Amino acid sequence: GQGAAQTRLLSLRPKASAKVDPSSATLIGDKPADGPTSISVLHAIVRSKDPTMCDNDTIRTTINYKWNASEMYTFHSNFIIYWADLACLLLTINWFPINEDEPFSISARVSSSVFGCILVITFLGEVQQWIALGSQYVAFWNFVQLCHFFTGATVVLGVLFSLLSRSTMQLVLAWTIFLKVYGLMYYLQGIRYTGRFVKMFFSTLLDLINFAIIMAIAMAASTAAFYVLFLKDRTSDSESDGQYTSISNAIFSAFNLLVLVDFESDEFVSGDVEYLVSLRIMFVFSMVLVPLVLLNLLIAIMGNTYTKIDERAECEFLFLRARLIVESEIVEAYGKVSQNPLVKLLW
Repeated sequence: GQGAAQTRLLSLRPKASAKVDPSSATLIGDKPADGPTSISVLHAIVRSKDPTMCDNDTIRTTINYKWNASEMYTFHSNFIIYWADLACLLLTINWFPINEDEPFSISARVSSSVFGCILVITFLGEVQQWIALGSQYVAFWNFVQLCHFFTGATVVLGVLFSLLSRSTMQLVLAWTIFLKVYGLMYYLQGIRYTGRFVKMFFSTLLDLINFAIIMAIAMAASTAAFYVLFLKDRTSDSESDGQYTSISNAIFSAFNLLVLVDFESDEFVSGDVEYLVSLRIMFVFSMVLVPLVLLNLLIAIMGNTYTKIDERAECEFLFLRARLIVESEIVEAYGKVSQNPLVKLLW
C-alpha cells in the first residue's frame, strides 16, 4: 500500500557499501518492497550516475509521466519563490543608502523583511533535504544555498537592526547577490532549453581540475620570477608605478599578463629594469606556454566536453529531471513515515 511504498523510499538513504542493480529494480516503485535494497528504476538510475541509462523509451516515458504529474508544479512553484526572493534582494540593493550616516529607508526595511521571510522558508527546505536525503544526494547546490542563507541572514539583520558597519554590509550584500544569481542555475537544470548547458558548464569545470593544476604551476612560476626581478622597484625610494610591488599585485598582474594578455610592454622592454635579458626570456617563454599552448588546450578540452554532452543531450536532461524527481519523492516520504515529532513539525 501507500505506507509500504513510503517506507521503501525511506530505505533509499543508501549505505556506503550498498550496490545498485538497476535491472532488478521496480519501474515506478508502487509495489511492496521485496527487501531492504528494493528500489525503483529512477532511484537506481540516479544512484548509478549514468545518464545513458535514460536512453530507453520506458524510462523516458516514466520520467515524463512523473514530471508532468506532480514534480513540474512543485519545481515551478519553488522557481517562482526563488525569483521573488531575488527580486526583494535587488530592491534592497536599490534602496541601499550611499552615505555612512544615512539610515535605511522604510522601503529597504520592508524589502529586506520579505527577503528574510522567504529566506527562512527556503532554508527549512534545505534542512529537509539534508535530513531526508543524507550524503548520497547532497550536491553542490545545497552548499551554495547554505552559504547564501548565512550571508542573506546577515544582510537582513544588518538592515533591520544596524548590527554591522556600512562597509561590511556592502561586502556581505555583494556576496549574497553573487550567490543568489548563480543559484538560478539549479532551476535552469529542469528547463529543456537550458538544462544541457548547465550540465556542460559543470562538466567542463570538472574536466578542468587537472588542467588547472598545470595552469596554476605556470602562473606561480611567472609570478614568483617577476616578483623577484622587480624587487628593485619596491625597495627604491622613488615612487614606482610597477605592477609587481606586492604579492597580491604580482598575482593579479600575472593573471592579466598570461590569461588576458593585458600588460604594459614598457616594463619588459625598458632598459631601466635590472636583469633585462632574463626578464625578457621569462616573458617570452611564459607568453608562449600559457596564452598559446595552455589556453588553446583549454579550448580543446571545452570543445570535447561540449561534444560529449551534446551527443547525449536528451539523456543528460532526463537524468537531471530524474534526480529532481527522486529527491522530491524521498523528502516527501521521509516526512510522512518518520515518527520523530521534530521532523513532523518541520515537514
